[in-house]
Amino acid sequence: MPQLNATEIWTFKNNSGIAQPMHIHDISWHILDVNGVPPSPGDAGAKDTFLVPGRVMGVPGTVRVMGTFTDNLGDYVSHCHNLEHEDHAMMFNFQVQP
Repeated sequence: MPQLNATEIWTFKNNSGIAQPMHIHDISWHILDVNGVPPSPGDAGAKDTFLVPGRVMGVPGTVRVMGTFTDNLGDYVSHCHNLEHEDHAMMFNFQVQP
């Protein structure tokens, strides 16, 4: 439950064998690293959707993102943008608080 005006770093881990496009509602995020490596030039800048790589040789893919909740209070969701996952409500909720 992030606080309004807070900057947070979130880590996404993917244990599946395929990359997953994550979409977070409310704000844009900056990718800090993908599997511990700085993002490519194409992944620099503000994003609302980013790819979390799949597991390789038993190691989950990870992406760390940073964002600041400067605009709105309330309830939001984050979900995978694979249509099959969206259709099955594979998401989590978060609430920006004062």
